[in-house]
Amino acid sequence: MMCLPSPVRRVEVELADAYRKPAGLTHFLKAEVADGRVRLLDGQESYRLRSFARANALAVVPEAITSLEPGSRIWADLLPE
Repeated sequence: MMCLPSPVRRVEVELADAYRKPAGLTHFLKAEVADGRVRLLDGQESYRLRSFARANALAVVPEAITSLEPGSRIWADLLPE
């Protein structure tokens, strides 16, 4: 994208909630990052915009992972303010 630096910063954070998904797809989940922890927001469907308004990050769950427990370390892409 025009060789400009990306405004998105990726950080490793601790997951506050359990999460389950089928294998085969990487999930980018609307989330809030604060104090080194990430909390997944309700309303992950693409048509639900309220969670987008609250989100300050997208939590990244790789395709091979099917289950995460609270305290797991994952990556989150911080959204520009």
